[in-house]
Amino acid sequence: MIYTMFIVLSSLFFNTPKIDNSLNVSNSLYWEKIILRNEAKFKTRDDINYGSSFLIKLDTGIIACTARDFTGTLYTHGNMLKIKDFPNELLSWKMYQLNSPSNCVYVKSTILEERMEIRRLIFYYSPPFLTFSIQKSNNSIKTLLPDVSLINNKDTVYIVGYDSNNNIRIITGTVETADNSKHANDDLRIRTGEFLDSWSYVGSPIINKEGKVIGVFNRAYSLKMNKKGNIISKNKIVSNSHYEYFVNATTMRIILGKNYGK
Repeated sequence: MIYTMFIVLSSLFFNTPKIDNSLNVSNSLYWEKIILRNEAKFKTRDDINYGSSFLIKLDTGIIACTARDFTGTLYTHGNMLKIKDFPNELLSWKMYQLNSPSNCVYVKSTILEERMEIRRLIFYYSPPFLTFSIQKSNNSIKTLLPDVSLINNKDTVYIVGYDSNNNIRIITGTVETADNSKHANDDLRIRTGEFLDSWSYVGSPIINKEGKVIGVFNRAYSLKMNKKGNIISKNKIVSNSHYEYFVNATTMRIILGKNYGK
Protein backbone atom coordinates (compact mmCIF):
# COMPACT_ATOMS: atom_id res chain seq x y z
CA MET A 1 0.00 0.00 0.00
CA ILE A 2 1.34 3.44 -0.90
CA TYR A 3 0.60 6.06 1.74
CA THR A 4 0.07 9.72 0.84
CA MET A 5 1.29 12.49 3.10
CA PHE A 6 -1.76 13.73 4.95
CA ILE A 7 -3.35 13.67 8.38
CA VAL A 8 -6.83 12.21 8.61
CA LEU A 9 -9.06 14.41 10.76
CA SER A 10 -12.76 14.18 11.51
CA SER A 11 -14.98 15.70 8.81
CA LEU A 12 -17.38 18.48 9.76
CA PHE A 13 -20.86 19.01 8.32
CA PHE A 14 -20.92 21.46 5.40
CA ASN A 15 -24.01 22.63 3.51
CA THR A 16 -24.55 21.74 -0.14
CA PRO A 17 -24.12 24.91 -2.23
CA LYS A 18 -27.03 26.42 -4.10
CA ILE A 19 -26.12 26.74 -7.76
CA ASP A 20 -27.88 26.44 -11.11
CA ASN A 21 -30.43 23.62 -10.72
CA SER A 22 -30.53 23.15 -14.50
CA LEU A 23 -27.07 21.64 -14.18
CA ASN A 24 -28.24 19.18 -11.50
CA VAL A 25 -25.07 20.03 -9.62
CA SER A 26 -26.74 19.71 -6.21
CA ASN A 27 -28.45 16.39 -7.06
CA SER A 28 -26.58 13.42 -5.57
CA LEU A 29 -28.34 10.94 -7.88
CA TYR A 30 -26.99 12.89 -10.84
CA TRP A 31 -23.44 12.74 -9.48
CA GLU A 32 -23.65 9.02 -8.73
CA LYS A 33 -23.58 8.57 -12.53
CA ILE A 34 -20.40 10.65 -12.81
CA ILE A 35 -18.15 9.97 -9.81
CA LEU A 36 -16.53 6.55 -10.27
CA ARG A 37 -14.63 4.28 -7.89
CA ASN A 38 -11.27 2.76 -8.89
CA GLU A 39 -10.46 -0.93 -8.92
CA ALA A 40 -6.96 -1.55 -10.23
CA LYS A 41 -4.66 -4.56 -10.17
CA PHE A 42 -0.89 -4.54 -10.67
CA LYS A 43 1.79 -7.19 -11.04
CA THR A 44 3.98 -6.16 -8.12
CA ARG A 45 1.92 -3.54 -6.27
CA ASP A 46 -1.04 -3.68 -3.96
CA ASP A 47 -4.48 -3.59 -5.53
CA ILE A 48 -6.42 -0.31 -5.49
CA ASN A 49 -10.08 -0.15 -4.51
CA TYR A 50 -10.70 3.36 -3.24
CA GLY A 51 -10.68 6.97 -4.34
CA SER A 52 -12.48 8.48 -7.30
CA SER A 53 -12.24 9.00 -11.04
CA PHE A 54 -14.39 10.49 -13.79
CA LEU A 55 -14.76 10.70 -17.56
CA ILE A 56 -14.10 13.81 -19.64
CA LYS A 57 -15.73 14.45 -23.00
CA LEU A 58 -13.19 15.88 -25.42
CA ASP A 59 -13.50 16.99 -29.03
CA THR A 60 -11.73 13.78 -30.02
CA GLY A 61 -13.58 11.35 -27.74
CA ILE A 62 -13.82 10.39 -24.08
CA ILE A 63 -10.93 9.91 -21.65
CA ALA A 64 -10.73 8.86 -18.00
CA CYS A 65 -9.05 11.01 -15.36
CA THR A 66 -7.97 10.36 -11.78
CA ALA A 67 -5.21 11.25 -9.31
CA ARG A 68 -1.63 10.03 -9.36
CA ASP A 69 -1.32 9.39 -5.62
CA PHE A 70 -2.55 5.83 -6.21
CA THR A 71 0.70 4.91 -7.92
CA GLY A 72 3.18 7.39 -6.53
CA THR A 73 3.89 11.11 -6.91
CA LEU A 74 6.24 13.64 -5.44
CA TYR A 75 3.82 13.72 -2.49
CA THR A 76 3.93 9.97 -1.94
CA HIS A 77 6.13 7.63 0.07
CA GLY A 78 7.53 4.60 -1.71
CA ASN A 79 8.65 3.73 -5.19
CA MET A 80 6.83 5.79 -7.82
CA LEU A 81 5.32 3.87 -10.72
CA LYS A 82 6.58 5.72 -13.76
CA ILE A 83 4.36 6.24 -16.78
CA LYS A 84 6.75 4.32 -19.02
CA ASP A 85 6.32 1.25 -16.78
CA PHE A 86 2.50 1.23 -16.84
CA PRO A 87 2.14 -1.11 -19.85
CA ASN A 88 4.11 -3.86 -18.09
CA GLU A 89 2.91 -3.25 -14.52
CA LEU A 90 -0.82 -2.63 -14.91
CA LEU A 91 -3.00 -5.74 -15.13
CA SER A 92 -6.40 -4.02 -15.17
CA TRP A 93 -8.07 -0.79 -14.12
CA LYS A 94 -11.83 -0.67 -13.76
CA MET A 95 -13.77 2.52 -13.01
CA TYR A 96 -17.31 1.83 -11.83
CA GLN A 97 -20.39 3.49 -10.36
CA LEU A 98 -20.30 2.81 -6.64
CA ASN A 99 -24.04 2.08 -6.35
CA SER A 100 -24.22 0.20 -9.65
CA PRO A 101 -20.89 -1.62 -10.19
CA SER A 102 -21.99 -3.19 -13.48
CA ASN A 103 -21.93 0.31 -14.97
CA CYS A 104 -18.23 0.62 -15.56
CA VAL A 105 -15.42 1.24 -18.00
CA TYR A 106 -11.99 -0.36 -18.28
CA VAL A 107 -8.97 1.75 -19.09
CA LYS A 108 -6.86 0.76 -22.06
CA SER A 109 -3.68 2.82 -21.92
CA THR A 110 -2.23 5.98 -20.41
CA ILE A 111 -2.46 9.02 -22.66
CA LEU A 112 -1.25 12.62 -22.68
CA GLU A 113 2.03 11.19 -21.45
CA GLU A 114 4.03 14.25 -22.45
CA ARG A 115 2.05 16.19 -19.84
CA MET A 116 2.31 13.50 -17.18
CA GLU A 117 5.98 12.82 -16.75
CA ILE A 118 9.12 14.66 -17.79
CA ARG A 119 12.69 13.73 -16.96
CA ARG A 120 14.66 16.70 -15.70
CA LEU A 121 18.31 15.96 -15.09
CA ILE A 122 18.32 12.91 -12.78
CA PHE A 123 14.80 13.50 -11.42
CA TYR A 124 11.32 12.87 -12.76
CA TYR A 125 8.81 15.71 -12.71
CA SER A 126 5.59 13.84 -12.17
CA PRO A 127 2.35 15.87 -12.01
CA PRO A 128 -0.20 14.22 -9.70
CA PHE A 129 -2.81 13.12 -12.23
CA LEU A 130 -3.45 10.20 -14.58
CA THR A 131 -5.35 10.19 -17.87
CA PHE A 132 -6.36 7.04 -19.74
CA SER A 133 -8.03 5.99 -22.94
CA ILE A 134 -10.90 3.58 -22.34
CA GLN A 135 -11.70 0.27 -23.98
CA LYS A 136 -15.38 0.95 -24.60
CA SER A 137 -17.72 3.81 -23.75
CA ASN A 138 -20.70 3.28 -21.45
CA ASN A 139 -23.85 5.38 -21.93
CA SER A 140 -24.83 4.79 -18.29
CA ILE A 141 -21.87 6.91 -17.17
CA LYS A 142 -22.20 10.66 -17.61
CA THR A 143 -19.20 12.65 -18.81
CA LEU A 144 -17.95 16.07 -17.78
CA LEU A 145 -16.98 18.90 -20.09
CA PRO A 146 -13.57 20.45 -19.32
CA ASP A 147 -12.76 24.12 -18.87
CA VAL A 148 -9.15 25.21 -19.37
CA SER A 149 -9.74 28.91 -18.72
CA LEU A 150 -7.57 30.76 -16.22
CA ILE A 151 -8.94 30.35 -12.71
CA ASN A 152 -9.25 33.57 -10.77
CA ASN A 153 -8.08 33.96 -7.22
CA LYS A 154 -11.08 33.95 -4.83
CA ASP A 155 -13.30 32.04 -7.30
CA THR A 156 -15.87 29.72 -5.73
CA VAL A 157 -15.44 26.09 -6.82
CA TYR A 158 -17.01 22.77 -5.85
CA ILE A 159 -15.41 19.44 -4.93
CA VAL A 160 -17.73 16.55 -5.69
CA GLY A 161 -16.98 13.11 -4.30
CA TYR A 162 -17.85 10.32 -1.90
CA ASP A 163 -17.17 10.82 1.78
CA SER A 164 -15.89 8.07 4.10
CA ASN A 165 -19.47 6.78 4.46
CA ASN A 166 -19.84 6.45 0.68
CA ASN A 167 -22.28 9.35 0.43
CA ILE A 168 -21.99 11.96 -2.32
CA ARG A 169 -21.03 15.33 -0.90
CA ILE A 170 -20.52 18.65 -2.65
CA ILE A 171 -17.98 20.79 -0.82
CA THR A 172 -17.77 24.51 -1.45
CA GLY A 173 -14.24 25.90 -1.68
CA THR A 174 -12.50 29.18 -2.44
CA VAL A 175 -9.45 29.44 -4.68
CA GLU A 176 -6.58 30.99 -2.75
CA THR A 177 -3.28 31.46 -4.52
CA ALA A 178 -0.35 31.17 -2.14
CA ASP A 179 1.18 34.48 -3.29
CA ASN A 180 -2.21 36.22 -3.77
CA SER A 181 -1.64 36.45 -7.52
CA LYS A 182 -4.58 37.13 -9.84
CA HIS A 183 -4.81 33.63 -11.31
CA ALA A 184 -4.09 30.10 -10.09
CA ASN A 185 -1.03 28.36 -11.50
CA ASP A 186 -0.56 24.65 -12.27
CA ASP A 187 -1.31 23.71 -8.69
CA LEU A 188 -4.80 24.81 -7.67
CA ARG A 189 -5.07 25.59 -3.95
CA ILE A 190 -8.58 25.60 -2.48
CA ARG A 191 -9.61 26.64 1.02
CA THR A 192 -12.35 24.25 2.13
CA GLY A 193 -13.31 25.24 5.67
CA GLU A 194 -13.01 21.60 6.76
CA PHE A 195 -10.53 18.76 6.37
CA LEU A 196 -11.48 16.25 3.67
CA ASP A 197 -10.46 12.60 3.90
CA SER A 198 -7.99 12.27 1.05
CA TRP A 199 -8.52 8.51 0.73
CA SER A 200 -12.17 9.18 -0.12
CA TYR A 201 -11.88 12.29 -2.28
CA VAL A 202 -8.59 11.71 -4.09
CA GLY A 203 -9.29 11.69 -7.83
CA SER A 204 -12.57 13.63 -7.50
CA PRO A 205 -13.37 16.42 -9.97
CA ILE A 206 -13.23 20.11 -9.12
CA ILE A 207 -16.24 21.86 -10.69
CA ASN A 208 -16.90 25.51 -11.52
CA LYS A 209 -20.25 27.32 -11.34
CA GLU A 210 -21.04 26.31 -14.92
CA GLY A 211 -20.79 22.63 -14.01
CA LYS A 212 -17.56 22.07 -15.99
CA VAL A 213 -14.55 20.26 -14.59
CA ILE A 214 -11.58 22.55 -13.96
CA GLY A 215 -9.31 20.18 -12.04
CA VAL A 216 -8.76 16.91 -10.19
CA PHE A 217 -8.35 16.50 -6.41
CA ASN A 218 -4.87 15.42 -5.33
CA ARG A 219 -4.56 15.77 -1.58
CA ALA A 220 -5.87 17.58 1.50
CA TYR A 221 -3.79 19.28 4.16
CA SER A 222 -4.09 21.67 7.10
CA LEU A 223 -2.05 24.69 8.18
CA LYS A 224 -1.78 25.93 11.75
CA MET A 225 -2.07 29.71 12.00
CA ASN A 226 -1.48 32.23 14.76
CA LYS A 227 -3.95 35.05 15.41
CA LYS A 228 -2.14 37.23 12.84
CA GLY A 229 -2.70 34.60 10.14
CA ASN A 230 0.93 33.48 9.90
CA ILE A 231 1.76 29.79 9.50
CA ILE A 232 3.30 28.22 12.58
CA SER A 233 4.57 24.75 13.47
CA LYS A 234 1.85 22.25 14.33
CA ASN A 235 3.91 21.23 17.36
CA LYS A 236 4.06 24.78 18.68
CA ILE A 237 1.58 25.75 21.41
CA VAL A 238 0.34 29.28 20.77
CA SER A 239 -2.69 30.96 22.28
CA ASN A 240 -5.49 31.84 19.85
CA SER A 241 -3.98 29.63 17.15
CA HIS A 242 -6.25 27.77 14.75
CA TYR A 243 -6.19 25.40 11.77
CA GLU A 244 -7.16 26.24 8.21
CA TYR A 245 -7.92 23.51 5.69
CA PHE A 246 -6.95 23.24 2.05
CA VAL A 247 -7.06 20.99 -0.99
CA ASN A 248 -4.49 20.79 -3.78
CA ALA A 249 -5.69 20.02 -7.29
CA THR A 250 -4.20 19.91 -10.79
CA THR A 251 -5.99 22.15 -13.28
CA MET A 252 -7.49 20.98 -16.56
CA ARG A 253 -5.47 23.80 -18.10
CA ILE A 254 -2.34 21.82 -17.31
CA ILE A 255 -3.79 18.37 -18.02
CA LEU A 256 -5.21 19.21 -21.46
CA GLY A 257 -3.12 22.25 -22.35
CA LYS A 258 -4.12 25.89 -22.27
CA ASN A 259 -4.94 25.90 -25.99
CA TYR A 260 -7.36 22.98 -25.85
CA GLY A 261 -10.55 23.67 -27.78
CA LYS A 262 -9.25 26.85 -29.43
